[in-house]
Amino acid sequence: MQYRVRRALAGPGHRSFCAVTTSNPRTTDAIHAFAHHSNSAFEVQKINEVTGVVTDWQWSNPHTWIHLTADDGKGGKAAWALEGRAPGVLARSGWTPRIIKVGDTIKVHYSPAKDGTNSGLIARVTLADGTILANNPPAVE
Repeated sequence: MQYRVRRALAGPGHRSFCAVTTSNPRTTDAIHAFAHHSNSAFEVQKINEVTGVVTDWQWSNPHTWIHLTADDGKGGKAAWALEGRAPGVLARSGWTPRIIKVGDTIKVHYSPAKDGTNSGLIARVTLADGTILANNPPAVE
């Protein structure tokens, strides 16, 4: 199998990027799958909610993460991992790295994972004071 790496200049700012090409169609498909991921692991047509106490808040690329502990409905506690959008997108929506803190009680509206685990894709977050953190920046007119 033969690979070719090509460097190019992109756009007015002349940022360089690297492209890998191959003559094998299966390898090309694998490269595309690796380079892009989707929300296919989540039931994006559904929105559920969970209220819990934040145990970890990760403000990092490519996705933010909220980990929390919530009542499991059986008298115990359950750990949750909720994936958010990239910090740059959330910053344009009013989020900051310090807007959520470990120990905060929050409500998360999310699209559930298809595998039934306590995880999901964040749609919005409501803080204890009632502040709603949207998942998208406001529309620009």
